[in-house]
Amino acid sequence: MREPDAAPAPGRNALQRRYLQLVREQLPAAAARGGWVLRRDHCFGRVLLDAVVGGCWYDALDRRTAAYRQLDDHRLTEAVELAERLLVEGDPLLRRLDAQSLAWRGKEPKPAPIREDASRDVAIMEDASPEDVSPEDVSRVGRAPTAGW
Repeated sequence: MREPDAAPAPGRNALQRRYLQLVREQLPAAAARGGWVLRRDHCFGRVLLDAVVGGCWYDALDRRTAAYRQLDDHRLTEAVELAERLLVEGDPLLRRLDAQSLAWRGKEPKPAPIREDASRDVAIMEDASPEDVSPEDVSRVGRAPTAGW
């Protein structure tokens, strides 16, 4: 008796449609709701493509045609799976992917987010003089005070 085959992998056209749905609609919507570091569809495309090619996507793919269409089935599947992970893991994963993508371009990563509960600490630090603020204070709050400095 023959064992049932595993479910077939989604067809290439279905993977491409899913990729576009994630990049153009679902990720930007989730980013807007969650206050993620990136919000625009082309930014999601950049970090996903860079991650699956292991560098700047435009060094591996032709800029003159849609990059996602040039991915082989394996990399396209990886891009879709990574995009779906972003929907689950959100901004922390996106920040890591974005930082790597920017590093491949010789750019600095975006600053860490300020904790929501840090506003009281920031207010206290704003009233302090620079010599009263330690590096640990800045690290805890997520940024150095700016008023009057």
